Amino acid sequence: MSAIQYELDCMEESSEANTEAIHQERFSNCAVLFVDDDERWLKILARWFEDTPYKCHFVYGAFEALEILAKEEIDLVVSDMSMPIMTGGQLMKEIQTKYPDVMRVIMSGKFDVMSTIDAINNGQIYRYIVKPCENKDIKLVVYESLRLLEKNEQKRIRDRETRKSTVTRIKTMANSIAQMNASLEMAHHGVIQIIQNLVLQSPDDQIRASQSVAVLRGICRQLDFKPEPSRELELAATFLQFAFNASDSLKLDDNGKVKFDPIDSEHAALIEESSDILVKLGSPIAGQIVKQFASFNCSCSLSLDDDAIDVGSALILLVRDLCILIDEFKIEEQLALVMLEPHAQRYGTGLFYEVLQTFADRHINLLAG
Repeated sequence: MSAIQYELDCMEESSEANTEAIHQERFSNCAVLFVDDDERWLKILARWFEDTPYKCHFVYGAFEALEILAKEEIDLVVSDMSMPIMTGGQLMKEIQTKYPDVMRVIMSGKFDVMSTIDAINNGQIYRYIVKPCENKDIKLVVYESLRLLEKNEQKRIRDRETRKSTVTRIKTMANSIAQMNASLEMAHHGVIQIIQNLVLQSPDDQIRASQSVAVLRGICRQLDFKPEPSRELELAATFLQFAFNASDSLKLDDNGKVKFDPIDSEHAALIEESSDILVKLGSPIAGQIVKQFASFNCSCSLSLDDDAIDVGSALILLVRDLCILIDEFKIEEQLALVMLEPHAQRYGTGLFYEVLQTFADRHINLLAG
């Protein structure tokens, strides 16, 4: 062996040792679940990972994997693609639905392009490993997967802390805003703009809030709906832009149809906070509208003649969904309403068709306000 080759081998061994040290320090509490119907391959994996700090589980099929996931905190699932009854791709889709924070990696003895694309689209897998693979290769994939998981968690923590600090800041402003609002005779639109600038830090959020308020104002005008006072409805729409991004909930499926995901607990808590802040600001009606919004359920027979709180909440919900379709998905206004028609009960069937009929008759430009 040449001196140069010897040095290179030493460097490689040193690098592997450093990687193991990083593993020991950063991911000693991480749990990894390996899924495969090949018993020999699972034994090989168990031998390879016996000297790692991870808490490893090795199971022979998808159903056993789901049982483990239901009982244990798992950080990463590494699954074979070709398994009987439930494939690795189907397992990943199930995990993505039930345990979205779990990192997912697929292995396969052959590179199947269509299965890979399907797994990526439906199961949101992070990596695809072709078997057989080397010990160091799969260990590197596991390490990189856990490192990405760590980064994602750190980002969630930062976002959560940012939200909390924003709530705290708004609460400290609430009294001064209320005093300002009581002492100064400002134009209504000016007050809304000031509130938006104080509450919303992102320029994009400010644009979306202004757009939602403009569309909401136009709908109320065309329907002759006069919330009492109208400022309350627009304040509620502004604070809901702060508390909840509608695009997190409204999605288009592979067929271009609208679908909705439920709001998560963090957004629900922010909506509750916004409701309390609005009450403190002297806007109890806006607070009630926001609190009603959190349920995402409107009476199927709701119409303009019903309670202003329920109608206001339903109108804001409809406006937000329309703005997402029109602005983010670039869908024509009339088509956006048609796409939402199968979900009319979400806004109150009676109310939705009153809006739909009014816009059909008058050819209103939504974004013109």
